[in-house]
Amino acid sequence: MLMDATPGVCQDVRIANRSVAQPAMPDFLVRDIEPQVADRIKRIARERGWPINDVILRLIKEALGMVEPEAPVPGDIARLAGAFEDEEAKALQEAMRAMQGLPNDTPY
Repeated sequence: MLMDATPGVCQDVRIANRSVAQPAMPDFLVRDIEPQVADRIKRIARERGWPINDVILRLIKEALGMVEPEAPVPGDIARLAGAFEDEEAKALQEAMRAMQGLPNDTPY
């Protein structure tokens, strides 16, 4: 239950019948987000299993230099280059797995 919604003022939050003081955090409304940007944010959220709000907060902090961007997963060229769509990355991974099952040919 919020007791005070004044920005910058601590709020009394009741969780499981306990009262916890939290600093008030402002909310921002962002309008006119380009469809490509929204799609990319949704894709990042799906890939990481994060809520969209957490992705947006992380991206803002990275852009402001408040946190370091996450390093790409070793060996994941698609994430490193950022050039593949989800379906393309999956197809490439499947092709690479199929090639690993081939016999090791020695050059003549």
